[in-house]
Amino acid sequence: MGIGNQRDGLGTSNQRDGLGIGNQQDALGIGNQQDALGISNQRDGMGTSNQRDGLGISNQRDGLGISNQRDGLGTSNQRDGLGTSNQRDGLGTGNQRDGLGIGNQRDGLGTGNQRDGLGIGNQQDGLGTSNQQDGLGIGKQRDGLGICNQRDGLGTSNQQDGLGIGNQRDGLGTGNQRDGLGIGNQ
Repeated sequence: MGIGNQRDGLGTSNQRDGLGIGNQQDALGIGNQQDALGISNQRDGMGTSNQRDGLGISNQRDGLGISNQRDGLGTSNQRDGLGTSNQRDGLGTGNQRDGLGIGNQRDGLGTGNQRDGLGIGNQQDGLGTSNQQDGLGIGKQRDGLGICNQRDGLGTSNQQDGLGIGNQRDGLGTGNQRDGLGIGNQ
């Protein structure tokens, strides 16, 4: 079950052998990933954006975290450790309050301008990454689990109140849908 140039899996857009969306291979996730669970250009891991062999976000390898890290848990150009920003083998860095995390967050565990939650990047009250509020996910979401500009749901990219991906509301699927289960402008 899926949509768009995928092979042997469930998902959407140029994936192979997996469950997810967008140019992935052998995995569950979204966007140019391979052999893993996550989002965007990752390999062998769970996370988001250009990571390999780990759980996290953005250009990391073999670890849990964010941005150009390898073999560790943290954020931004670190290796083999837990923390943030060009550190190695250590725990934590950067303008956080009332929590365990990295970078201008408050009351939570994560990285980057978050409040009251676990995640990364301008989120509030949730677990995720980048400009989300009250949820679990990545990228400008609110009250949900997912990625990128979603609200109250599980999914990815500009969705609201649902489970899925891409400008949907109140449903499960992908792409500009509302109140339904499916993919693509439904």
